[in-house]
Amino acid sequence: MVVREKSGPNLVVALVSRLDESSAAGVEDRLLTEIGDAVTRLVLDVSALEFLSSAGMRVLIVASKKVRANGGDMAFTGVGPSLRKVLEISGFIKMFRIVESPADAFAPN
Repeated sequence: MVVREKSGPNLVVALVSRLDESSAAGVEDRLLTEIGDAVTRLVLDVSALEFLSSAGMRVLIVASKKVRANGGDMAFTGVGPSLRKVLEISGFIKMFRIVESPADAFAPN
């Protein structure tokens, strides 16, 4: 996990390589620490994410709940065809916004 940008209520994080059983706990801890009580807009750049397991999906749900508890929302950017298929099959595609860039996620509604 790489924090790309943190500015006020906005946080952009790149998920890289694999988000699976072996990495999920560490990523979750770090992500929740970065979100804290102030982040209300979280964008996950998944363009370099090669694999997402059910343990990884749980991390996404936990992060989303934390951001929503702060009064915000979460979006994905960099979603390729294979990850899009995983998100569709799992039903996550309905739970999270997919945007072209972090700027799109941070734009006023």
